[in-house]
Amino acid sequence: MTHHPRSRDTLTRRAARPEPVLAAPRRTAGDLVRGLGAATLLLALVAGIPALLLVVGQLHVVGMPSWSTVWGALTRPDDGHLFLAALTVLAWLAWATFTFSVIVEAIAILRGLPSPRLPLLSVPQHAAAALVATAAVLLTLHPASTAAPAAATTGVSVVLDAASSPAISASGPHRSAAPSRAEPRADAARPNNAIQPARAAQGTHRSVTVHRGDTLWGLAERYLGDGSRFREIARLNYGRPQPDGRTLSDTHWIYPGWVLLLPTHAEPSTPATPNHHPAPKASRPHTDRTYQVRHGDSLWSIAEHHLGDGQRWREIYQLNLGRDQHVGGRLTDPDVILTGWILKLPPTTSTGTATVDHHNTDRPARPSTSTTTPAAPAPHQHLHSGPRPEPASATATARPQPADPSPTTSASAAVPAADAADLDSSSVGLNQIALGLTVLTATGIVAELTRRRRRQQQRRRPGNRLPMPDAQAGIVERTLRAHQDPITIETLTQALAALAATCRASGRDLPRVQAVTLSPEVLDLSTDDPGDPVHPFMPAGPGIWRLNRDTAIDSTADAEQLNPYPALVTIGTAGDSVVLLNLEAAGTLTVAGDQASASDVLRALAVELATSALATATTLVLSPEFADLAAVSDSGRVQGCDLDDATGPRVDKTTSAVSEILKDAGVTDVNVARSRGLAPDTWTPHIFITPVRTEAQPWSGVAIITATPGGQGWDLRVYADGTGILDPLGLVIRTQRITAEDFDSVVGLLTLATDPEPARTDVVVSDVFPQPQSVATPSAPRTPIYALNAHRAAVSAALSPPPAAEREANAVGSAVTEGPRVCVLGRVEVQNTQPGHAHQRKSRAAELVAYLTLHPGASAPEIDEAMWPGRRVTVETRNTFVSRTRSWLGTAPNGTHYLPLVAEAGDYRVGAGVSCDWHDFLRLANEGLAAGHGGAEDLERALQLVRGRPFLGIDPTTYIWAEADAQEMTSSIVDIAHELCVIRLDRHDTRAALRAAARGLLADPASELLYGHAIRAAALEGQTDMIDRLVGRLRAQTEAIDPDAGLSDEIIELLSTLSGA
Repeated sequence: MTHHPRSRDTLTRRAARPEPVLAAPRRTAGDLVRGLGAATLLLALVAGIPALLLVVGQLHVVGMPSWSTVWGALTRPDDGHLFLAALTVLAWLAWATFTFSVIVEAIAILRGLPSPRLPLLSVPQHAAAALVATAAVLLTLHPASTAAPAAATTGVSVVLDAASSPAISASGPHRSAAPSRAEPRADAARPNNAIQPARAAQGTHRSVTVHRGDTLWGLAERYLGDGSRFREIARLNYGRPQPDGRTLSDTHWIYPGWVLLLPTHAEPSTPATPNHHPAPKASRPHTDRTYQVRHGDSLWSIAEHHLGDGQRWREIYQLNLGRDQHVGGRLTDPDVILTGWILKLPPTTSTGTATVDHHNTDRPARPSTSTTTPAAPAPHQHLHSGPRPEPASATATARPQPADPSPTTSASAAVPAADAADLDSSSVGLNQIALGLTVLTATGIVAELTRRRRRQQQRRRPGNRLPMPDAQAGIVERTLRAHQDPITIETLTQALAALAATCRASGRDLPRVQAVTLSPEVLDLSTDDPGDPVHPFMPAGPGIWRLNRDTAIDSTADAEQLNPYPALVTIGTAGDSVVLLNLEAAGTLTVAGDQASASDVLRALAVELATSALATATTLVLSPEFADLAAVSDSGRVQGCDLDDATGPRVDKTTSAVSEILKDAGVTDVNVARSRGLAPDTWTPHIFITPVRTEAQPWSGVAIITATPGGQGWDLRVYADGTGILDPLGLVIRTQRITAEDFDSVVGLLTLATDPEPARTDVVVSDVFPQPQSVATPSAPRTPIYALNAHRAAVSAALSPPPAAEREANAVGSAVTEGPRVCVLGRVEVQNTQPGHAHQRKSRAAELVAYLTLHPGASAPEIDEAMWPGRRVTVETRNTFVSRTRSWLGTAPNGTHYLPLVAEAGDYRVGAGVSCDWHDFLRLANEGLAAGHGGAEDLERALQLVRGRPFLGIDPTTYIWAEADAQEMTSSIVDIAHELCVIRLDRHDTRAALRAAARGLLADPASELLYGHAIRAAALEGQTDMIDRLVGRLRAQTEAIDPDAGLSDEIIELLSTLSGA
């Protein structure tokens, strides 16, 4: 499919469109044949079978048979009558169950609701669902006369509901005061609409997209000014096919995602405007103008320069409130805007306002390039949080104060709508963007950081600590952690594994998946496979296989088919969905368009392919532009290419080698080879990201991503406003991208978490596992006393001191208190809270208490950033949440709150009656280390407080602030267990040494240091079987972190030393 160039006017309209859509393929003659066949078969099964049974299977039963009659019929020899009667009864039962299933499925399709599962009737229900869905295609067929013009277009038909209809998308010049319900809401729960037919508004009719809760009456009231005019909307849309295949009937039910035509004279009601600025007539059409934020800008300065009045900043603020920006983030605070953001501007009443051609209302006038043409986004983001510059033409008293809205502007309009229920929720929307990256990419980066830090902890030596990011990199990491969604990755992986297992069991080739769309409700595969979907997927239209995300999936799929599509990569979002592209199906992907935007997209693709769990079975080859990323990535997965000119020959050699292997195996391409279990060396695709123009064929084992246009393959055309168009699939998306600055921050995070390989010749076992004097052997040299003291000194110096209150406290258990106790050395718990107080949001309250316990003296902004990173929280909402937590935590016997009240601008902290297991651990550990060998009891009591990994079992999108705390706790626990092992082994108490090692392994199950002590203790006891078990467990833990890694040189040397003892 060729891509037709688009004018700047078209781009301006597309930039304003609220929600991208995907054009599904048109119905073909094959669809008609299949639909007629399914309908005929349904008619035969539902009506034909009973007719046949009535003719040939009549039952001659007179009255109710007695038990003796039944028993006699069963015990005497059968002459055939009994068998035929039983067969007839079974046939009637089978027909009844199938017909019932057909009725259930038909009702579900007509009502647009998921069909209920029928107990014990899964087989007939699945068969009925397939036939009914196929027959339902007849209801959505497009006439040939209407399909022909669509074929002549680019294949991407965009519903311009907001951008192309001034009378609909703008309520006068101040439409931001009450956004139209036709605009999509990022927080609205809607079914997947990313893969759907996109139809332009017919003729001159306006169009509106239906959202959850909309009704025809409500739409008529909103857009026509009178709810009783709903019949006018209904008449325009009767029988008009909708994206989900249904049509509007006389029942007047409408569903989210539908696109309804409105009468040409539709006029929305005009909301109230601020008193200081009179509203022009609502009937006057205006164009949407935009402005790209530059360094030093403020809402006041933008309003002053482009609207002629700085006091109109509220109009810009309300017009852009909560809109996701292509460079990441969204406007929530009028004092904080980021460089590169594209802000919509309200119409200006000056004589320089652009006019509209009334003869073509779908085409906005070309805006002035000086103020409205979106330039390329800046490669860096700068946070502007300082005071806005004073306007030259306004007095100080006239300057707006967003933090304290004036009476003409409600508080709810000055901040995003966020009630207590929203703030207590930690859920992440799939369409959210962090640093320009989707939640799937953020999940991959966080998972890679976690894996690398586990490896660093495993290899860490006593007294050392993991390097943690600085302030700027820490902000980047917290942003990524706040937007991860591991459950979605797991769902996609299990669904594709189940699909592969079903295909292999049935001897069917894997479908040629081109794209994957994930929404909160469903998972859609876009394929060019003409066959019916296989379990667990169901048909959702031609070429669309759908899986409801609440469907139970068998996770015990064949391990060889766990990744049937290893080259899936996220390219952006569409509506409330994330869109992934299968690079194997594309062969060559060209990222073209705005140069700066294309570079941002390429960086995002490189980061995801280097870190995503979905792309572990690929070989990524990066051009010199991404040399820093290649240097810190897994060398077995990511490789760097020194010269761009070397890419072409390398691609040719790889393609030729794969082709020869496939030819010898007797298959045509990699998809067939992977489906049939042949030529496994070709299953790992080689993906090249290069500026040099080179091409690869689909399913050839090689995929190319390039920014140089020309030749064949798929095209992703990107624009400065964040919009992207993928041909030939017709996808219109908000592209995933990352700036150069944030890219460097991500590379820096990966660099910090990279454990350099130690030199094997430098291995000294006594440096890692100190050998006490009393247990030294001829083959295990003694560690001098001063060396043992030096090791202990290093551990003591690295250990954090306990809080001042804890240093003054008595030993644990000497004075039992009834106050709350915060436990973080394992699963997070807050014990001894207010009895009888039912708190429905206990987990979030526990997080706040844990944060204040570990970070006393936190300010209100620090609490906001810790509990709700990236979100604006009002004072009222924060106070409500803290008040609920204070009530849940309770009061001391003297009547004081365990979470004290604070004065204005005061610091938050828990009261002295609140204890914490981590503080007790620090106190006991410091006292034990200071006492030398005599402090073993204190060290053991400290380890008794450990119940598991710190912060075990938390939601990954919560406790964003706790990563550094968790790493510090893990290192400290392992160090104390190490010191206790040394002391116990020096006293020949091998049992106690094993207990200490086991307790430390609760915090870090892969610690080589503690496994080494346990192996040494088992050797002293002569338990070779235990040594083998310990080595096996350590090997399993190591492979779980890195399947290609083996035991460290220190462990190998230790085993060698013990075997020679």
